[in-house]
Amino acid sequence: MTALPDRDESARIGSLDGLRAIAILLVMLSHFVTGVDPNRGLRSIAYKVIVNGWCGVDLFFVLSGFLITGILIRARESKDRFRNFYARRTLRIFPLYYLALLIVFLIVPAVAGGCPPVPSREQMPYWLYIANFRLRDVASPCSNVGHFWSLAIEEQYYAVWPAVVFLLTPRNAKRACIAIIAASVLFRIALVMQHAQWRAFYWTPSRADALSCGSLIAFLMTTEQGRAAVRKWSWPLFIIAGAITAALMWKNRLETIFSADESMATLVARVGVPFLLAALFAAFVGLALTRPVAARVLDNPPFRFLARYSYGLYVWHMFVIYPAHLLMPSGPVWPRAIAELAATLIAATLSYHLFEERFLALKRYFPQRHS
Repeated sequence: MTALPDRDESARIGSLDGLRAIAILLVMLSHFVTGVDPNRGLRSIAYKVIVNGWCGVDLFFVLSGFLITGILIRARESKDRFRNFYARRTLRIFPLYYLALLIVFLIVPAVAGGCPPVPSREQMPYWLYIANFRLRDVASPCSNVGHFWSLAIEEQYYAVWPAVVFLLTPRNAKRACIAIIAASVLFRIALVMQHAQWRAFYWTPSRADALSCGSLIAFLMTTEQGRAAVRKWSWPLFIIAGAITAALMWKNRLETIFSADESMATLVARVGVPFLLAALFAAFVGLALTRPVAARVLDNPPFRFLARYSYGLYVWHMFVIYPAHLLMPSGPVWPRAIAELAATLIAATLSYHLFEERFLALKRYFPQRHS
């Protein structure tokens, strides 16, 4: 008997809503709050957390791997399982994504005189969901779509992952998870040795370890023995990985994976930090699933609100930065960050209720449970 919650992706696991809310807050604040480290006690700690908020994407990867794999496991015996999974995935992800591209690539340049059109060759990777293989972002402040690299990685992963879950036995699928994690680390080593650090961070084969960590937890949670293992190892893994992450963050070493520095310490960080974060957030997910105290802390109304609109928040949050800087070009950073956060919340709420829900309602035509 499965220990996974009996639900699909439209339902919610309260504690994981908390993790989803933390992830989107980290990502948004890392983009909204810019400035100089105050280097004063708690303010310095807060700044270091915020400036490294890009790691919220890694938390999203682990969460996505767990949730989507759980959906696939429960749909193994469903009729038309491949068709229904891809149809439901398309209805959830594509409409808002392509609406955003339509607005920033076509509508905004047509109506805003100060926003030059983006050449078709620069647009194409985004329309094809391969933006993570680009060498540089779109060269337009009005078309701030650089954050879509992570959505491309997820869609590429889920283009092939259902076949692994549906066609392999659970035991072999777990082995596949472990193999993907190892291969991803080895692929990063190869890229780093070639001084291709941006590829090591953005290419799908080098970032699949976080998604596969989440997928592995989903398989473990299907048996009582696996669930006991998750409960046993989540806390020590969280302590160890969290302590290392905090030390690197405090020493300003976590973000050096993006720098041009070629020291041995930085090369090691480029290989190890993504795996470290995958392990940390996998432990976080394990705690949320198996420890009642963690579940109670994470399951609260503000987090549930943010989690419900997290996809829209991620899609829209980068698009408010340019107009916010035009309207508030100087002064303290926090008032502008609060304004950007408020604008993003409004955009995500409106897009969900006025646009996304129309497509989500169509999921009923593609049931995933075995009848």
